[in-house]
Amino acid sequence: MKILLTGSNGFVGRVLLPLLEECSEVLTISARHDAECSEYIRSEYDDTSLARLIKLYKPDKIIHLAGVMKSESPDAYYRVNCHYAQTILSVARADPKRPQVILIGSAAEYGINYVDSELFREEQDGIPVNYYGISKLAQTKLGLWYQRNGLPVTILRVFNLTGPGQGIEFVLGRVVNYIGQYATQFTSQSSINLPLQTGFLGDQRDFLDVRDFCGLLRNISCMDYKEDYSLLNVCTGSGIKVRDLVEELLLLRDIPYSVVEEKANSNQTPTAIVGSPKKFIQFYGSSLVFDSGRTLRAMLDEVADSDTVTS
Repeated sequence: MKILLTGSNGFVGRVLLPLLEECSEVLTISARHDAECSEYIRSEYDDTSLARLIKLYKPDKIIHLAGVMKSESPDAYYRVNCHYAQTILSVARADPKRPQVILIGSAAEYGINYVDSELFREEQDGIPVNYYGISKLAQTKLGLWYQRNGLPVTILRVFNLTGPGQGIEFVLGRVVNYIGQYATQFTSQSSINLPLQTGFLGDQRDFLDVRDFCGLLRNISCMDYKEDYSLLNVCTGSGIKVRDLVEELLLLRDIPYSVVEEKANSNQTPTAIVGSPKKFIQFYGSSLVFDSGRTLRAMLDEVADSDTVTS
């Protein structure tokens, strides 16, 4: 099988690429010329170069991982998360082979719920609350339009990924980095001098290990296209309080939770972003589970073996 992959240098792509290469021939492409990949296109709008690559390479599947999660420029969200997908979808539909396109969506498309609310289901209308969620919902709408008009499209609406390699712009990555910096400096009197400042940690999220997701994505890439499953939540259906994972991380290195300085309003209401896995289980045949201990230990082991701790 031949797969064309975008975003191979990102958090997910670095894990997925070697898994795909075990069973498929993979061509990696990027619109970023500082990225390491097989081929480059001039920009996210460059349909001419992309059409040429698809004509030459003849992929069976296109997996579109490239995306922007955090940026100070609103334009970046729409350029990468929406317009890049439009370029890929339009070129794939124009190609005689019409390869299946797998898009990576996000739970941020739904917006937010509160604790004890119903689980998010695929058929719900999204009410995103930030640029990222809005741009990802636009990508999903595009993908579904192309799917209705003859292109095989599968959209995986992924909930909260974490695991080894996660950056410090995310709370668990930041805590792991903190532990890498200070774990050897703790004594019974030192925690007050080494504070770990965070935002509000009372929200619940539906977590999944990035390695498990990549194994799943590899398996899906090998499956026949299923038209009735064009949009799928990729989630466990269980919410975990972020504070509980932070506490578990610190406990694994015998660091007292008292180091945490949580910045929050006294009346802040916890939110919950948890998905219904029912449709995914029908599609895939089994459910997903998040083993927090396994994931957090792997994150800590990676930083212990690395020289890339950020000050």
